[in-house]
Amino acid sequence: MRHADHAMMADVRSGLGLTRIRSDRPAPTFGWLGPIAGIAQAWLERHRQRNALNLLDDKMLKDVGLTRLDVEREIRKPFWQG
Repeated sequence: MRHADHAMMADVRSGLGLTRIRSDRPAPTFGWLGPIAGIAQAWLERHRQRNALNLLDDKMLKDVGLTRLDVEREIRKPFWQG
């Protein structure tokens, strides 16, 4: 499996709540805006991960223990829903 495939599968696991959502960038600390920025950042990351999940082929889905139906359920969730 290529390195990019491993990275995408890690994103998939994160998007399904199998690991914590994380980002390489810390949330800005602007008083009360800091927590809001952190939430928005998590929502954007969740959206990105769900898009990546949708790009996986059936073989890669099988490798991470998912079916196409699992993917359909996941990508239909609103971005704010974990």
